[in-house]
Amino acid sequence: MLPHPLFPFLSSTQEDIQSIPHIPIVYEEQQSEPVRWEYRLISLEPGREPLLSEEHLTKLGQEGWLLQAIVDERASGSGFQVHYYFVRRLLGPGQALEEKE
Repeated sequence: MLPHPLFPFLSSTQEDIQSIPHIPIVYEEQQSEPVRWEYRLISLEPGREPLLSEEHLTKLGQEGWLLQAIVDERASGSGFQVHYYFVRRLLGPGQALEEKE
């Protein structure tokens, strides 16, 4: 049997047929424990105390805290405080990074 002229790569011999390449399977390790988080809220009243400085925010970052949100009550007229919300991952069940004061 001759190859079809529209499909010259087809052949009638078994040697010309290529097998489908092997597709590797990738396995991922699953965590047995769910990820645990702890939260920290710092509320300030700007008229009485200064907002957090760059140095204070850097110190919190070095302790593992990640700033998630800032809510300024003054913008909505619902209050006078500014709230800083932080989160960090616990190292293990019930274990937190030690805070440096």
